[in-house]
Amino acid sequence: AQKQFHGSRENPLDAPINSLMSLFYCSPKARVMHSGLRDEHYEEKPCIERGWERTMYQELISVTPQDRVRSNRRSRTRKDILRAALELVESGRQMTVQAIADQSGVSKPTIYRYYNSPEEIERDAFLSELGAERGANFVAAVQQVILDNADVRVRIHRMAELLPQIIETNSAFLRGLMTQHYRKPGERPEWLLPAIQQMIYGALEPVRNRLTMQDFKQLAALLAGYLLYDGFLVHQDRAVVFDVDVNESIRIGIDVLLDRYLGPVPTSRPDFRSI
Repeated sequence: AQKQFHGSRENPLDAPINSLMSLFYCSPKARVMHSGLRDEHYEEKPCIERGWERTMYQELISVTPQDRVRSNRRSRTRKDILRAALELVESGRQMTVQAIADQSGVSKPTIYRYYNSPEEIERDAFLSELGAERGANFVAAVQQVILDNADVRVRIHRMAELLPQIIETNSAFLRGLMTQHYRKPGERPEWLLPAIQQMIYGALEPVRNRLTMQDFKQLAALLAGYLLYDGFLVHQDRAVVFDVDVNESIRIGIDVLLDRYLGPVPTSRPDFRSI
């Protein structure tokens, strides 16, 4: 196999090499991130045209079983730290390294090998797949509303009615999520916006063909101001200032938008609140 590797342009190892290209990149830092190995496991090598894929494959197969064990152990430790951070956020407890150590069972010195501060841990927790999994739970609740109601207006209003319940039971997590969301790009949960987009597009799917693509996107963007956590808090604050009911204000705002883009509801049609 080694002879074929160096002596043939169409060798049988080309297939696995090519398949690795989507997972391992030329940057040594990217390779470390994907493998979970420390930097000293890699020697920095130039990316030579037509040759760097083979070099990376050779590096990959040179990793020993002991390296893989250590990599898996580090991955589990990091995940334990991030899981503990999210549990602290959800319980509303103060985020300190000691609290994370107590919650995770990972010692403080070990935690400091991975992170420099509690703020960094919290940021990575929301960026991680663990944060995305918790966010997916909220999306799943909304998806059920979409599946249970075929009418777009009913869907949107039911989603708005569900939001206060989600906020009440998950307020600490959502506050933390929004805090992380307003960080600069690259430091915020990139999974959040696609999930939101998918959720609202899914609710509006039955009317997609009635609107231009631009109007469809514009309607979705405007409705997001009523159907997301931060938008709800803004409306709640305004309702207190002007002494009005926040839920009624949101209902009216949604109706104005839907009437503007979809046309008024026919008078013979039952009101969504009676369904």
